[in-house]
Amino acid sequence: MKRYPFILMLSLCLVPQSLAVEPDAGTPDLAERESNLSSDLELFVQGAIKEGILTPKGSGAEPSVAEDTHSDHQPAQLVTNSPAAVRKPERTYSACEAIGAFDFTAYKDITEYQQLYKAREATSRHGDESHASPSGSDLAKTYMALGLYSEAQMVLKLSPGAEAVALGKLADLLENRHAPDVDFFSQMASCEPDAAIWLAAAELVSGSGEGVARLQGALSDFRKLPLRLRIDFTMLSVPKLEERGASALSQKLIADFNDADFANSPPLQFSRALIEMDGGSSAARKTVESFLRRPQFQEEALAAMARHDVPVNPAFEEVLLGDLMQKFGYISSDKELAASLQYALRELSARSSYKPLIKLAALPALQNPDAQAEVKRQLTASLYRDLESDEPMRNMAAIDAMIETPDILAGELSRDALFSLASGKAVRLGFRDLAKKLSEGVSMTDDFAAESAELAFRRQDYDAVLSLADKYVTNKSLNLLAARSAIRTHAPERLRIYEDRLEIEPETILALIEEDAIAGDWIVSEWVYTAARMLTGDDHERRVERVAGMRRMVRKGPSSQSRVSVSQAPAIFSRVSGSSAPVGGGN
Repeated sequence: MKRYPFILMLSLCLVPQSLAVEPDAGTPDLAERESNLSSDLELFVQGAIKEGILTPKGSGAEPSVAEDTHSDHQPAQLVTNSPAAVRKPERTYSACEAIGAFDFTAYKDITEYQQLYKAREATSRHGDESHASPSGSDLAKTYMALGLYSEAQMVLKLSPGAEAVALGKLADLLENRHAPDVDFFSQMASCEPDAAIWLAAAELVSGSGEGVARLQGALSDFRKLPLRLRIDFTMLSVPKLEERGASALSQKLIADFNDADFANSPPLQFSRALIEMDGGSSAARKTVESFLRRPQFQEEALAAMARHDVPVNPAFEEVLLGDLMQKFGYISSDKELAASLQYALRELSARSSYKPLIKLAALPALQNPDAQAEVKRQLTASLYRDLESDEPMRNMAAIDAMIETPDILAGELSRDALFSLASGKAVRLGFRDLAKKLSEGVSMTDDFAAESAELAFRRQDYDAVLSLADKYVTNKSLNLLAARSAIRTHAPERLRIYEDRLEIEPETILALIEEDAIAGDWIVSEWVYTAARMLTGDDHERRVERVAGMRRMVRKGPSSQSRVSVSQAPAIFSRVSGSSAPVGGGN
């Protein structure tokens, strides 16, 4: 029983308007607001249905015979009366069919939102022959003259025709959320010279330098626009003009406004600050930085500060960086990311903050070639800088990032070189296990492989040296290190492998026999000693003689004589340094 009162209340809400109480003639404001609300709601519903956001009730069934399908004002559920399969394709219009679409002469005095009510009232006045009902394009222009571009777009979606298409392109340009259709504006300007000003804006926004000269010749058309359109045009153009060093043209744009316009318009204040910052004003720099707190201006403010090498206040940069990281998570427009991405990458790189950098690279908003290329470029540069740094904290930050996410450099030409560098740095820092992991699956250059082997040899990580030698069989210096490692680990079988790879050079021969003497096992092959005896030159002969003297002493001593230790080698070398006997027999 408790449900009945609620059902009754709901029924009353659904009573047809024909049964409603006549509104009091003395309250026209209320009636007008209700009319506006009803009309706005109907526009929204029909637009949402057309966009596919809402589905008409019973769209798959035949329309009811009882409904008047020819009524001027149909309920939302009757907007679509025929199946989608039999709908006629929408006609495409050329730009030249929309001549006059960008003429805002009749709307120049529209500056207040209250003026929109009259346009809405005229739109809903169907029966009054003394007032012609304005088209959807007229109402859209009224919205645009007030800077209400999203509302204008909703009206235009329900208004077929070339003019509506052209105004939709213009609303897109002024909203500046997507790349403008430069080709369309170019066609429009070829048919109607007055459209050149909008082509100039589209070219500037898209990065074309041709927009500067074109705007210079269209300033008279700029002054004919309604106030709000002039403000938004200025906000679009000034940052791009400043990037190209066209400050004089920027000055001409803002000269069209008075003090009251500046006082009431943050976009004009920001544009003027950009121009003055280019002129060297320190106060303007502070003004531009203050606009970082406003998302609408954040992109252009960051770009201008980067252009002038203006650092962000440390008290603010942490908050800004956090805001940007959130922003990257939900913004899908590339245009809204460019300057913010540059700032975020620069700051994260400077701090060696690799985890946020890697997280940034994975965000959906950055899954386009240009953004990915920029992230990889910054990441690669940061890794090189930190791995080559003398600061262990930076070294470890880079190594940690490469261990945790080894695929971050997949496809990069510098990948192997970076992992080789990281492996060598890990060896220097004493992290042999990390070094081994970093070098797994990496095709090092010969130089990097030899450097890594040298570092491993110094750390007495002989297994790492031998492993590298097995991978780089033609690397001469690496194989010499492997032969010396085999001598120190008392591995004659492995030593034979590396001896066969070595070239018979004086320094190679001397290194092997001296290493053999220090180890005391005397496992170097006889052919090496034979080659040593053939060396000439005072220094070479003196070094060969030292080893020969040690070898003779070992052979003449008792069989129980212990091996020569590393600590004993210098003294033995000193004792036999004056001997001139030839090297003794081999193994």
